[in-house]
Amino acid sequence: MDRRFGRCVVMGSVFALAGCAQRTETDAGVVVGYSILFLLLCLAIGAIGIPVGYKLTKQFPKIGWVLLVTGILVLVLGVPSYFLEKFEITKDGVSQRTSAFGTRKASFRFEEVQSVHVEKVLRRPPRGMEYMEFIVTVAKKDGSQLKLIMDDDVSRAAADDLWNELRKRNIPLTIVDR
Repeated sequence: MDRRFGRCVVMGSVFALAGCAQRTETDAGVVVGYSILFLLLCLAIGAIGIPVGYKLTKQFPKIGWVLLVTGILVLVLGVPSYFLEKFEITKDGVSQRTSAFGTRKASFRFEEVQSVHVEKVLRRPPRGMEYMEFIVTVAKKDGSQLKLIMDDDVSRAAADDLWNELRKRNIPLTIVDR
């Protein structure tokens, strides 16, 4: 077996074993975010990709530039975005911060909620693994609605905690498969 292949297998295994979402229970509630090990692995991949890509640009220009640019993008965009991504369930309500640099934000207080409707959608992209997406519609007592899209690892990891908290507070919850 080639040594480089062995290293790739080991790195891939470590990456897979790291897991993505980490659930932390505190006195205030439940916080789900990306694990520190996952963030460190992304940081290492970006930091290694830049010098390796630069070195490879002389012998293998295409591969070198791809690694170099990928390393920069992971360090500049990926790691900070993963660090900011959180889903919090407190005694008062829910707060979701997701997407690039936490730009997609949503929050609600439990006392404002009249009912919650959840659509479970199994996504099958042309390439890659299938995954479950939750489209959550929160109907508020004032007649307005709030839509939460739970399509990333952090949000999906917090889903059961959210359903349990809604049931505990006797808030009507309907979950349908689509």
